[in-house]
Amino acid sequence: MKAKNIKKQTLSREEVLRLADLVKLELSEEEIVILQEQLGETIDYIQNLNELDTDGVKETSHTTNSHNVTFIDGAPSTRTFTQKEATINAKRTRDGYFIVTKILDK
Repeated sequence: MKAKNIKKQTLSREEVLRLADLVKLELSEEEIVILQEQLGETIDYIQNLNELDTDGVKETSHTTNSHNVTFIDGAPSTRTFTQKEATINAKRTRDGYFIVTKILDK
């Protein structure tokens, strides 16, 4: 099925800068221009999905037969980091926990 009347989306410079600010990225002018187009293409792709006929398609939360992979109570957690290992490269920590900047308001 071909998509009809596809408008090519481009994010504004301000939109890219806002997204970059939310995730604390510093972008060069060249990167801003590249991301304007790439993020626009992503939005176009997602909007094109709206044209798919999904009548009769059963809802699902994932596409594989994976099940939760958890340790049985009392089993040693040999595949996990210690708290010190997990935070060793973090810029800011306190009492073994990550300190992050608040980005969402209540």
